[in-house]
Amino acid sequence: MRTRFLVVVAVLALAAACGGGSVSPGALSPAASPSPQPATAQAPTPAPDTAAPRRVTFAPGQTVVAPAEAGIFFLDPKTGATEGWVVPDAGPGALAFTVGGMSASGNSVLYSCQEYQAIAPARPCAGSGSVTWYLLDTSTGARARLDRFQGSFISISPDGRTIIGNTAQGVAMAATASPDAVRLIDQGRGARGVASAAYWSPGSDRVVLVLDLATPRPPTPTPVRSLLLDGAGRIVRDLGTVWDLAWSPDGSRFAEEHGAGSYDLNHTLTMFDRDGGVLWTHRPVYSRGGNPQWSPDSRSLAFQALSTPRYSISEIRLDVLDAASGATRFRIPGAFACSGPVWTADGSRLVVDGPGPGGSVVADPATRTFRTLSAYVTPDATNPNLGITWGGDFGLVDLNTGRRTLLSHTTLDPSWDPAHGLPLFAGGRIVYTPHHGAHGGCGESIGPGPTPKLAFQYPPFAGG
Repeated sequence: MRTRFLVVVAVLALAAACGGGSVSPGALSPAASPSPQPATAQAPTPAPDTAAPRRVTFAPGQTVVAPAEAGIFFLDPKTGATEGWVVPDAGPGALAFTVGGMSASGNSVLYSCQEYQAIAPARPCAGSGSVTWYLLDTSTGARARLDRFQGSFISISPDGRTIIGNTAQGVAMAATASPDAVRLIDQGRGARGVASAAYWSPGSDRVVLVLDLATPRPPTPTPVRSLLLDGAGRIVRDLGTVWDLAWSPDGSRFAEEHGAGSYDLNHTLTMFDRDGGVLWTHRPVYSRGGNPQWSPDSRSLAFQALSTPRYSISEIRLDVLDAASGATRFRIPGAFACSGPVWTADGSRLVVDGPGPGGSVVADPATRTFRTLSAYVTPDATNPNLGITWGGDFGLVDLNTGRRTLLSHTTLDPSWDPAHGLPLFAGGRIVYTPHHGAHGGCGESIGPGPTPKLAFQYPPFAGG
């Protein structure tokens, strides 16, 4: 199941005013000169501007509320203070605030503001049939309009210097310092496609670009072709079909898994070096989504697996592999997480969902013990002893004791779902947007079966 790096969230709001001029980006860093050929065709006629987002702040303990406004919010888990950028109230209707991507620091955000339609697809406030993307500098409030890029996919590098997206002439990239100077990406001799996902290395010097080659006809999956590019957009290697992919934190390798189709649970897990060379292959892997997940030290890989291609609670398990060899270090039958297992900040423990009642389960390989919490949590980005829980409010959960304290109260019903592309953290702060409709939450349908007891299993494994 391929994860798209796009999250669409909306909040009932009044339509933004159209008109006014955009401003150039503020302190965005310049990009290195890309080498792909320039796109010389004329840009499409631009639609009128939507209103620029305005900055709002909330002190620790203050309720986060933005009535009739849509936007993006950053919550500091150390202090409880929140900063937001919201589209102002300006008329009847509803707004959908779409985040296309953001830099690792959160200083650069790609977004579009559309009028939300309950039945028809969302459309821009200006009434145009195409999406209008903007680049927002959250450190200054400056924004740049990206008229050359169109469609639902767009991506920005972790260092905030490079944009990749679709244009009228083809897939292209541009420096954030000069986003109108787009350059087409040479797709080589293979079939040409439309960009649908981009997996950047942490250092932004490599990116795996996924191209959709045709319109799918369900249940037939979309044929794809994936290219490994360097930071300037040159092809390093044609990877063929690549779906779920994750770079190691040190940027030296990336792991990916895929099956023959969206409904095929018989997958293959492959480890590549940074230039696309195959290091090892692990098969068969019965799996669905949320995979794989690296430990912070880049030495281990956690993988949501199934014992057989039968998607029932009795078959679910967590596998932890040695990243260098692909050998299984240990397994945890019954451990499950629909967004994939998540490591604590120091890599000593994993947080998953258990097969029984309660909240998340903290699995500790050092002591071979499990602690079931009263809430579902995601580990904090920097503190290995804390987890973040949400659902109308944000709370801190002590992973050692299970004690829960309120971090921030909000009326916005946060949408905070990594499976839909919005990162959990940016620059150490929690990132979220107001939730609307079916664009939030995380869930899977699991078949019935005997509930396994959580336990650590080590090789050699019974039955292979």
